[in-house]
Amino acid sequence: NENRHSYLTVYGFIDPGIIYHLTGKHVSDDWGGRIIEGIAHTRLVDRLQKIPIKSQLGYFKPFYIDKNNKVTYKPGEIDFLVEYGDLLIPIEVKSSADFGNINSKELELFMTHYSVPYGIVLYGGIPHYEAQERILYWPYWLI
Repeated sequence: NENRHSYLTVYGFIDPGIIYHLTGKHVSDDWGGRIIEGIAHTRLVDRLQKIPIKSQLGYFKPFYIDKNNKVTYKPGEIDFLVEYGDLLIPIEVKSSADFGNINSKELELFMTHYSVPYGIVLYGGIPHYEAQERILYWPYWLI
């Protein structure tokens, strides 16, 4: 409702490569998902402001309407939804550097339910594409 505010916190631009160079630690070692989501949010907003096609950034919390016509939220969420022209792109942010350890079920359910052609997982590893699931695993420091 109108009293709710986004759970996202903007921390400003922090380059994970510089942090690794200065400290010898990967961002995901100490920070956890919330900080990485803040970095991703800042960079996504910056990128979307620079493109000529109408776009916006949001997030999705699964819900249903119960028998009393009240909205009830389900567990899980999609961290970011990028609306880019007519295209909807769901994006999850994970602190793991190993795509094999990432649970992408919520993303896959969203993609199936809303007929989305592909999804993106921003994570701490290297670029990887899972063709069967149609999920691009992309390093968060490359956005």
